Amino acid sequence: MEVHKHEEGESREKCANCAIGKLLDELTEFELFCFSWFRINVSQFTFDAHLIGELLSELELEKIDKRLFLKALNMIYQNDTKISQAKARKEAKK
Repeated sequence: MEVHKHEEGESREKCANCAIGKLLDELTEFELFCFSWFRINVSQFTFDAHLIGELLSELELEKIDKRLFLKALNMIYQNDTKISQAKARKEAKK
């Protein structure tokens, strides 16, 4: 995997990789776990194969932890949906 680099003095203001890196640095351990779990486990395949429930049960979360985890996953999912919709609108304008 290529390491993300900038030339000395190069502006990082509009760099998406730098912005994402900064945001990831600000996440709590729980938020980072949720985000990582979502990225690793949630895909069209896991939905189509009805594997999400099984993957969640493997975590063996207690009631309150499960609620918080699902709420976090829902937020990630909603954000991904908004990004996908924005990209689709941008493509449609081309």
